[in-house]
Amino acid sequence: MKSLEAYMTEWALSEPELIAETFTSQIYRVTNGQGVNAVLKLLNETGVEDESVGGDFLAWCDGDGAVRLLAKGENAHLLEYLEGPELKELAVNGRDE
Repeated sequence: MKSLEAYMTEWALSEPELIAETFTSQIYRVTNGQGVNAVLKLLNETGVEDESVGGDFLAWCDGDGAVRLLAKGENAHLLEYLEGPELKELAVNGRDE
């Protein structure tokens, strides 16, 4: 599996900031080559097994009703960064429409 550093180089990313760590992945806010924020979801072995098809679904959606998948690697998804509160916060407060 590729490392954070490998994806940072391959996708010309910089300024990784760990924003979440889950059972399946480490999630970083990064900056792309154009200076735009993105999210790098680096999957562990469990994540590769459980979430790889999620990247295919996001590619199929192409940003319609879901976050846009910018790139997909063997154990990583590069996603557009959306400003605002976390979805969990919206749902808990009854604002998940």
